[in-house]
Formats: sequence, C-alpha cells, structure tokens
Amino acid sequence: MEFSELSEREFSDFVITRKEKNFFQTLMMKEKLERDNHKVYLVGVKENKEVIGASLISETGYTFMGKKVYEAYKGYILDYVEIPTRQRYSHSQQR
Repeated sequence: MEFSELSEREFSDFVITRKEKNFFQTLMMKEKLERDNHKVYLVGVKENKEVIGASLISETGYTFMGKKVYEAYKGYILDYVEIPTRQRYSHSQQR
C-alpha cells in the first residue's frame, strides 16, 4: 500500500462510487475552500495503483508541537468492503 497525493480525477473517480461519500469530500468543497484561501490536498491510499481510500484535507492554520494541523472534513472515504478481503488474501499469500 502507498499513501500519496491524488489527482482530481483519481479522487473523484473513487469517491463517486462510495456509499460513504458526502459533500465535504467532493471537488466542489475543494473549490469552495480554495476560494476561501485554504490550502487543500487530495490524498489517498493506493494498492497496486488502485485507490482504496481517499480524503480531502485542509490546513487549519494552527500548529501543534511545531507541526501544521490538517482537517479531514467529515472523515475519510475508505473501501471498507474490499480492505479486509485484501488483507486476508495478502496474509494467506505470505505463508
């Protein structure tokens, strides 16, 4: 698995298919936050180049222990069905 920044297309293609999606995790929200001068990132987790988790995160303007603080509005979007299956499969292949 790899954590990386996602393109708008990767983010949108993944989020649109998830039943857990919400307005706060959309490109419309990204545009709104950017208009309000927030620094916004689309990040995700990929497995074999396939997105299995994604989130829109924004800098809050605060720091904690000298580090920037980010917010994932209404949480992140994960493929809750496939992740346990993938983990079981990958563990069985390691044996």
